[in-house]
Amino acid sequence: MTNKTLHQTRKGADISLAKRQISPASYRAVLDGKISLHAARELGRDQEPDDISDAADAPGQGQEISGAPQEQPAVVPTGPRLTSRISKNDRLSPCICGCGRLVQKRFAAGHDMVMFRAAREHITEGRELSGEQREYLESSGKMERVRARLAEEDARKREAEARKTIRKGGR
Repeated sequence: MTNKTLHQTRKGADISLAKRQISPASYRAVLDGKISLHAARELGRDQEPDDISDAADAPGQGQEISGAPQEQPAVVPTGPRLTSRISKNDRLSPCICGCGRLVQKRFAAGHDMVMFRAAREHITEGRELSGEQREYLESSGKMERVRARLAEEDARKREAEARKTIRKGGR
């Protein structure tokens, strides 16, 4: 008979033999497809399969293994299960920008740039910011970047006006 055991069955048999969960005779019987790995593990390391040549005609025994995996006993986790005590819906909070969308993080996608515009409006037009918005803008450094950008734009405007006055005065 050709050896047509699945690679998972072969690996399981190798591990079971190394851990001394099955006997060498059971190992050979599993590889030959005469008994299942589960049956070999039930026999244990001290028992060998009974006369397996007579059992070849028994249903489920001695058949060549097709591509379908053999049924294995269910593995029960032994360690403690980690479960979240907070459901995902409880972790949702409104977007900081003020749009009202419920999000898991601080912002909905792209709404951090809305805060950049809000910081600009706060500085130039006196727009009111909530405490959470102000804290975010200060801690992320966006408020300083907005101030720096406004200062650059103001300097460019002054330079452009100075050039205009120079040109007008020179004519």
